[in-house]
Amino acid sequence: MKLVRLPSRGIKDVSVNSDDQVITAGKQLTLHDPPPIDSIDLPVKQVLVNKPVDLAKFAKLDVHKEQICYTAENEVFLLPSFGKEPQLLIKDQGTVRNICWSSDDVFIAITLTKGKILIFQVEERQVFTTLELKDEVRGAVFDDKNDFFCTLSDTLTVFSLPTFTVRQNLDSLLSKNLLAKSVVKMPSFSHDSKCISVPNASKSTNLALVSILYNSRKDWKTWCSFVGHKFLCDYTSFNPLIFTNTAADSDLKLKSTPQNNPYFYILATGGSDQTLAIWNTSLTEPVLVVRDIVKGEINNLTWSRSGSVLYVLSTDGELCIIQFVPDELGKKSEIKINVASHKKLKVKEQPQDKNSIPTPIKSPSTTPPDNQISKTDPTAKITTFDQPNGLVPSTIKHQIEKDENNDDEKKRRKLDSVEFMGSSVVINPSNCFSKVRLGTPKVRLHFTLESESDNLTLDVKNGQGNESSPTKITLYKKIPDNTYKEIFADFIPKRVMLSTGGYGPFWSVCTTDGTVIVYSYNGRRVLPPLVLGTPLSFLQSKNQYLMAVTSLGELHVWDLEKKTALFDPTSLYPILKPRFDKDVLIRSENLTLCSITSEGVPVVTLSNGNGYLFNISLRTWNLVSDSWWALGSQYWDSTNTGDKDRGVNNLLERNTNEELLRKGKGQTIAKFNKLLMMKEGYGGLETIVSLSHLENKLMCFKVLKEKDNYHKTFMIYVKRICELGIKNRLLEICEELYETDKKVLRELIETCSEYRKVQRILLKYNQILEDDENN
Repeated sequence: MKLVRLPSRGIKDVSVNSDDQVITAGKQLTLHDPPPIDSIDLPVKQVLVNKPVDLAKFAKLDVHKEQICYTAENEVFLLPSFGKEPQLLIKDQGTVRNICWSSDDVFIAITLTKGKILIFQVEERQVFTTLELKDEVRGAVFDDKNDFFCTLSDTLTVFSLPTFTVRQNLDSLLSKNLLAKSVVKMPSFSHDSKCISVPNASKSTNLALVSILYNSRKDWKTWCSFVGHKFLCDYTSFNPLIFTNTAADSDLKLKSTPQNNPYFYILATGGSDQTLAIWNTSLTEPVLVVRDIVKGEINNLTWSRSGSVLYVLSTDGELCIIQFVPDELGKKSEIKINVASHKKLKVKEQPQDKNSIPTPIKSPSTTPPDNQISKTDPTAKITTFDQPNGLVPSTIKHQIEKDENNDDEKKRRKLDSVEFMGSSVVINPSNCFSKVRLGTPKVRLHFTLESESDNLTLDVKNGQGNESSPTKITLYKKIPDNTYKEIFADFIPKRVMLSTGGYGPFWSVCTTDGTVIVYSYNGRRVLPPLVLGTPLSFLQSKNQYLMAVTSLGELHVWDLEKKTALFDPTSLYPILKPRFDKDVLIRSENLTLCSITSEGVPVVTLSNGNGYLFNISLRTWNLVSDSWWALGSQYWDSTNTGDKDRGVNNLLERNTNEELLRKGKGQTIAKFNKLLMMKEGYGGLETIVSLSHLENKLMCFKVLKEKDNYHKTFMIYVKRICELGIKNRLLEICEELYETDKKVLRELIETCSEYRKVQRILLKYNQILEDDENN
């Protein structure tokens, strides 16, 4: 480790870009080359702004544009590139306390006084939204995976991107005794976004207290704390690297603890007592403590992107640089962090002349496995939904009944006075009185969709939804030099809500007014726009099949190769189990999955654990997975270890298990069933439920065209009825197989010949088959 204190230069802020270049804000805005390895120094490369600058932050990824956001005299400027004139973003908004960029460089969060944060949309050069918090915000930060935004005031608040909706509030972690005395309390995200460090205020002035929150699945919970050391902590910063924990115990039960986690994180902390501490999350003691590292209070800790250099800045403008040798902090892990949402598409210029002809690209050559369900839209993780539209209050019926004795004119005035709520989608009046109303995705400024093969990415940049600012839809192909070649582009004067594709020879998008547009892999529109008239809640595709579900619960499925609909539009109403109170819809089950198989069969799961498919031949919904079978059938794989195939039926049964466990109903209903089976008249309940479960699975496998699963389950079923001696069912099956599949009938006879109760039936059909062969 090397440490050097630079002479005080009046520096007020320090920031590092992805090339480890450094900018310092102070008497001027200055660009520096990275410190040399042999001797630590901070050589000046270029003066960018020759006037006093208070705060300055690099864009995290946009190295090509070299964007910098900085403040001077409480005005916020954007420097779009080195050597260019700065652009004024905001002024007259009050004192600027902090600036931070989102990881994809789309947003800048500008923290002001009185709990106000302006979220600035960089490309549009306008305020995207304003966050109003009750208390003064002392720290704000984006995560590196571009999923979350975190603020620290008297409450730690985590927002989901890109909508900036509140995901979680954690006020129980914070002690408010000393928090108000510190202007800065800076949290930090680990590089994989699993950890948040929270500088806290303890009741004693000589205790360091840092809480590390760990995001297990849904919410952040306290994972570990650094307490009991006589120095303060106001500022935290995670090292951008993740390290391998070689001392971790192999016991899986202990894996969730910091000491036995396969990975550990390095955290730097600093406070007003001029003390720097370096922590390892797998240890309870700090690995490094440097007291009086600077003369003033520490107010900034910044790591280089390589994780080898730490910049420590004090309030009196003194900068300290600490350089670590390789592996000094630990062995860097090889874990790969999904940062697909970080990428800015680098478009390779395509000179177009009269003689140049674009080369068409082929559809993916690999065919997905049969009946594999369409995977969730990769952008779904950042998709949030508006609540089902409530243009007409649930009391409208009662309002009309109350005035039924009045004249027609008064009734019309009563209806006209209903207040309509705003929405991000175009509203269909039929939505108001529909018995099914589903949530619709919020419109995102920019999102991408990547295919499973061919390195293709569909990029959607929403405009204002009109002719003057249209939406741009572009398909890119990644080429060997890690740049992107444009395959096709389209402009439409509407905003796009959802997209699908990458699992077949088509791409599709839907607009806010319920119009579906379908493109081939080369950008040709293969169908005229499909006008559904209502915003969509789901848009999925698999092979040549495209499925759309409107916010009214209408289901559409098309075969894009044949350019036909597989069936007339149907409704989700029968399976949602809506509940009414005096004809007013109260609530229904939630949709947890809505997708389509490679054979064009729609599949839906609900929050009660039930799974359904739409039987195209019967034109009705079929129940595939039911909690009754989960608790009563001997052939329900409750441990998820019996079937390793990727069949749809098994997916739905696993979903039922998860919902039962989530609601805590499994053990209760299982005990009830055991008590029920002990009652008189219910002795054969488990056997009857098991057989009905197998019979239902067989019918569903036939609809889904899962031949292997059908055959395997069929042989289990016939063995069971032969073992039980249910001769009438065996006779039905043998007669049916004799007419349709004599090969399977022969296999049945050979497999079940050991069961004495049915040997007479099997011998009879064996003789019939031999006679047929001889003739």
